[in-house]
Parts: sequence; C-alpha cells; structure tokens
Amino acid sequence: MCPGKCSCGYRDNRTYRVNCSYEGLTHVPTDIRNYKELKFILLNNNHISALKNGQFSGLNELNYLDLSNNHLEELSSEMFIGMINLKTLKLNYNRMYMGEIYENAFKFLENVQVFEMYGIYNDFLVEDSSYPVSVLNLKKVTTLKLDGQNHGSFDKAFMQLKNLQILSLSGINGYCTINRIREDHFVNCPYLVKLDLSLCDIYSIDAGAFSNLEKLEDLNLSFNHHLEMTGVKNATVNLKRTNIKALKLKYIHRKHQIIIEKDAFTELKNTNLEMLYLDQNKIARMEQDVIYTLPKTMKFLSVRDNRFTNGKFVKVLYKLENLESFDCSFQLQSTLSHGESPSFISVFLRSIANEKKDEPAKFPPKLRHIYASHMNLHYSLIPSASLYNNCLETLDFSSNKFETFGGEWKGLHSLKLFNLSSNGVRFIHPDFFNDMKNLSVLLLNDNHIGKTIATDTQFKIFSSQVNLKYLDLSHNEIKELPKFIFSNLGNLEQLLLKDNVLTALDFHLQDLYKIKFIDFQNNSIFEFSDIQRDILSKLFRTNNLTINLENNKLKCDCQNPDFLKWFNENHIHFVNFYNYKCKFKNGSYVFLNRASELFSELSNSCKSLQITVYSVIGCLLFTLLLSIIAIIYYNKGKRKHIISLFSRHVQPYEVLDHDEKYVVYLSYSDRSSEVVSRVEEHLVEKMDISCFGKHKIEYGEPEVPGLTAGLGQSDCIVCFLTQDYLDDGLCVQEFRSGIHKGYETGRQILILILLEDIDETNLLIQNEEFYRYVLKNTPYTPRSGEDLLSYVENQVREIQSL
Repeated sequence: MCPGKCSCGYRDNRTYRVNCSYEGLTHVPTDIRNYKELKFILLNNNHISALKNGQFSGLNELNYLDLSNNHLEELSSEMFIGMINLKTLKLNYNRMYMGEIYENAFKFLENVQVFEMYGIYNDFLVEDSSYPVSVLNLKKVTTLKLDGQNHGSFDKAFMQLKNLQILSLSGINGYCTINRIREDHFVNCPYLVKLDLSLCDIYSIDAGAFSNLEKLEDLNLSFNHHLEMTGVKNATVNLKRTNIKALKLKYIHRKHQIIIEKDAFTELKNTNLEMLYLDQNKIARMEQDVIYTLPKTMKFLSVRDNRFTNGKFVKVLYKLENLESFDCSFQLQSTLSHGESPSFISVFLRSIANEKKDEPAKFPPKLRHIYASHMNLHYSLIPSASLYNNCLETLDFSSNKFETFGGEWKGLHSLKLFNLSSNGVRFIHPDFFNDMKNLSVLLLNDNHIGKTIATDTQFKIFSSQVNLKYLDLSHNEIKELPKFIFSNLGNLEQLLLKDNVLTALDFHLQDLYKIKFIDFQNNSIFEFSDIQRDILSKLFRTNNLTINLENNKLKCDCQNPDFLKWFNENHIHFVNFYNYKCKFKNGSYVFLNRASELFSELSNSCKSLQITVYSVIGCLLFTLLLSIIAIIYYNKGKRKHIISLFSRHVQPYEVLDHDEKYVVYLSYSDRSSEVVSRVEEHLVEKMDISCFGKHKIEYGEPEVPGLTAGLGQSDCIVCFLTQDYLDDGLCVQEFRSGIHKGYETGRQILILILLEDIDETNLLIQNEEFYRYVLKNTPYTPRSGEDLLSYVENQVREIQSL
C-alpha cells in the first residue's frame, strides 16, 4: 500500500521512499506515520499551509524530508519532534519570514547535516531581516543554504556551528541583496570551506574580507556585475591566509570592454589556487605579465565568452607548470580573419604551427585539455603543425569556420578526443591524423568532407586510428565510402553516418570487429546485398550490433523479398524498427511492421508477374521455332552451303585444362622484389606450382586489380615483412585479407618471412590482429638465400599436405 496520490519505492518488501510531489496536497497524508521504516519523504510543490505538532513522530528511520514550494507560514517547536535521524531538511520557497520563525523550531533536529531555507519571502523585501537564530539548534549541520540579507549578520552565536563547511547565500536559487561585504562579515564562520555569494547585487568588498576563513577552498562571486575588477582586487587581499583552490569571477564586469592588467591578481601569487573562472566579463586583452602573477598550483583556467582581440598571453601559458585545462571558447565578437591584426586564436594557431622557427611552440607540461570552440573565425587554410612535447588528450576546435587542413599535425601522441565538428571543413589532408594513434573519439560531423573521403582510395585518412572507439561523420554530404576506408578501425564501437546521401552499405564491415552501433538515419539506402546481410547477421550475434535506418528509401519489389524477411527476423537490432517504411514502384509506402502481410502481397504479385513473363516468353519461343522450321523446309537446297560456310568461320572452343595447379600468393613491398623473384622461380621450377605476384594500384582507381581474385584462388600466402610492408596500406590490406581467408578455411595458410628488423611497436600500431598473429607465429628470419628457398618450399609442402 501507498498513501493516496503518492508513489512509493520499496526495498526488501518494505516502503523506504514516498513521493507526493506536485499532487496539489493541502496537508500531509495522515497515514504517513504508519510507514515506520521510511527513509525519504518528498512533499515539495504542493499547497500545504501547516504542519501538525508531531506530524512525523515515530518515523525514526527518516533521514530526508523535502517540504519546498508549499504555503507554510510558521514553524513551531513541536512540529519536528521525534525526527532523531533526519539528515536533510528542505523548506525552500514557503511563506515564512525570518522574524517569525520560532527560536526553538529546530531544537529536535540535532542530527540534520543539510538544511535549506531560501526563497522564503516572496511578496515583499524585508530590509531589516536577519539570519534565523533557530538554525543554531542544528549542531551537526555541514551545509546551510539561506537567503542573503543586506543587513543580516552572523553574530558570535554562529561560532557554535563548528561543523558548518558550506554556506550559500546565492541569489541564483533564492534571494540575495547584500550590497557590501564587510571586513567582519564572516568572522564567526571560521570553519567554512565553500562560500557562495553569486548573484547577490554586491557593489563593494572590504579589503581582506575573506582572509579570516583559513579553511576556505571555494569562493564564488559570480554574477555580481556591479563589482568590477576593483572589488575583485579587494576580495583577493590576503587570500594567501586561506586554503583557496577555486575562485569563480564570472559576469562581474559588463559595462565596457576591459584589459586585465598585470597587478589584477598579484594577491593570488602565494596562494594554492587551482581553478580560476573569468568567463563573461567583456575582456578584450590580458597582459602577459598576468600569467606570471598566477600561482604555479593552477590546474584550470577559463576565459570563456569574452571579447578577446589579442591573445598573446597564450604564449606564456607554459609558465603555469601544473595547468591541465584551458578553456577559451565562445569569443563571439572575435570575427577576425587570419590576415588581420593578432586575434586571440590566430596567435594561438601561429604558436602551435611553429611559424617562427626560433620560437618553438611551448605548452604547459601537464596541459591535457584545450577547449577553443565557437571562436567565430574564418580560416581558409590551417597549415601543418608541429606540437611536440605535450600530453594533450582533448582538443575542441568545433564551430570555428575552418575550411581546409592542409597538412599533418605532428606530435599529438596522447590525444584521445578531437572535435572538429560544425566548421564547414571541405578538405582534410590524408596525413592530417597520422600522428594521432591514440584517438578514442573523433567528431567530424556537420562539415563538407564527403568528397575528401570518397577520393581516399589509398585509405589513409583513418589508417592510424587503431584505438578509435567513436567516429561521427554525420551531415557531411557523403555519397559513397571507399571499400576499405575503415579497415584499420578494429576497435571502433560507434559509427555515426546519419544525414548523408549514402545509397548503399558499400564499405568493408568485416574489419569492424567490435562495432556495437551504426547510425544510418536520413540517408537514401534502399537495400543490403546478400553478403552484407550475412556479415551483419554475424555481427548481430557476436557484438549485439544495433543499427538506425530511420528515414531511408528501403525498396519493396519482387527482387528483394529475402531482404524484407531478413529485416523482420532481425528487427530487435534496428532502432525504432516500427517506424521503418519501404516503397513500392508505384510510389506507395508500407510500414515494415506489417511484415507478414507485406510478404504475402509481394509473393502474390511476383507470382502473377512470373506467370505473365513466362507466358510471353513461351509464345515468343514457339513462334521462333515455327519460323525456323519453315525456313529450313523451304531452303532444303541451301542447307549444305550454309553448314559449309559456317564451319569455315567458326573455330572450335578451346578445351579448358581441369588439372588445376597449386597456387601461392606472394605479398611483398617493392623493395623486396629481388628476393621474391628468386623464391617465385624456385617454387615454379621445383614444385610446378603457380604464383600470383604483386599488383600495383594507381592513384584514383576504385579497387586493387586482381587482389581479391588472387587471394581467393590461392592455397597459401607468403608474406615478406619489412618496414616498407607495414607502411604500405595495400600490403597491410593483403595481409588482413589473408587472415580472413585463414578464418574461412579454418587452416594455417600464412607463411611469414622477416627480411629485416622491425620495431615491435610498429607491429602493434598496424593492427591488433596482426600483432596477435605474429606473436603466435614467429616470422622466419633467413640466414642465407639457399636457406630461405628451402624453408619456403618445406612450409608450402606442409600446408599442401593438409
């Protein structure tokens, strides 16, 4: 059972939680005391105007009570009797006034740790209100959230609250009208660790007003837009006596653009400050010397949403030895192009691009995250860059109107998340991501790189991202994808291709061993081939793959009933399957959830069509036969002449040799061709077998000629490993295809020859499967030419005998 209009939560067959929020209640349910083991009661957002004395007595397990947003007008000393284990009490937005709360109202709440009572005077402002002394009964309170009173003070009695660590007087939640922070304002709250004075309409702060708070770690003065930098300077005086770690100064200056001068934060020099927020302050420039006055303990610096037209201070950020995150996003007014005066981000880009050889790019040694989105810049070309000596893990350059990335960005070995979304990018150099081998998340959505990807027939653009797990290529005008474009993404789990113009699933799915989700919604895909369906079915079983195909152009006709049947059998693997529609030739649509009916309709219409087609063909053949008989009958004398003439011009068919030879495929790089020639000659002459050699591919060709056929017909594959081999995308593709063939046949068909020393890390970089294979089958290292020929011959014979 549960109190009327309420919902309950149960644990071990007992009611532990009652939620009566937003039910229009005018009183607390009378039977709520029957639930002796209740721990949580939510009565917020109702019309409760009064509480009876002892209303909750007997609920000895209760530790959370929310009475916020009701009509309570007074609190007596007996209302909360018996609530000995209550830990959290919320009385926000009621109709009580500070002066009308009984002094002993909370005397039975000695174990409360979190107490909230803000927004409690809704109708008019009581200027002479003070902070309720009744909270002094909360001996164990650690968190106190009240309205900020302009003339209120924390007198000596508040020294009793020795556990009070978090004090919020913020106007963001309730009301705060503190115009001035006096020097002795918080002298009786010496145990505070976190103080929130945001949106309090503060005009001035006495110098050193927070210096007596020795344990203070977090100070929030944000959204006091009358404070300006003068007030901030006073607030920082003697903060070195505190344990300050986070200082929030958002939206404290909004009148005009300002320059942060070198003495603005000198008082912070000897503090333990780790986080500084300067967002939304119309900052146009920050002098370089400001960085020198910040403490070396700084870990996070945010200058979001300002008006920077000069960002030279970025060049000396490396002085902050412990800086881990830097956020300079949303410089909405910085609409300067690369050729104009030094805007904030242009200085930054020139720095990392290392344009001045005598001033190499310098990063704070521990900097891991850079957020530089929505800078509203117009860069037609981003050059190659060298970003060495860094440990960057996150780069966010989204929404910056960058159009072309013209070369490789080197040195980003630690990068895990790269966001280039919403830039309007039209071209990315194939080597751009080459040095980002640890990327886990790559966001390229909302650009125009469809043509760049379509022309990447060498499969270079994503060839190094072997650790990539999430790739977003949505909304990129992609019409087609090269077959092996994702061949090295063996760890990819989520692939987003929505909002493009794909008509088919034309890339190799076999290489995506760990894929769990593919998003194809809002494309023009009309069907999957038999081979693609088989591969997807396998991934459904092994990876529990899910696909989104909403709003595509699936086709219903006599050629694809198996396709529709396959859909129905695997519908649990398609997101929102019951919204899928397919289209008939006459332009009508039908939902795929009518699968059985749809199959029946297709079957009947196809049978009718077949009967009609067969009838027409039969009539034509019968007519043709009669015509031939008539011609032969009426031209008896000419038959010998015709036969003679025909025999002179038609040669007999060449009889195929059905005694097929054993076939070996030789996979190698150009530098190994001399060695491979000797091996091929030996195998042909001594063993009388056929060998397929290396097939080159010209730039721009859609496929590798003969590769598929050669591997398909081969009985074993010999790979001659060199560093060139590992660097050649075609060679690696041949090797991967060989592994797949081994899986299909269930036999060991690969012979590995190591012609030179190869760094073990390079084997791992190429692909994990390659690495596992090499560990399992140590490549043979030839000692001489004769030894190599003998070894290959023996290995081939051994595989041939299986």
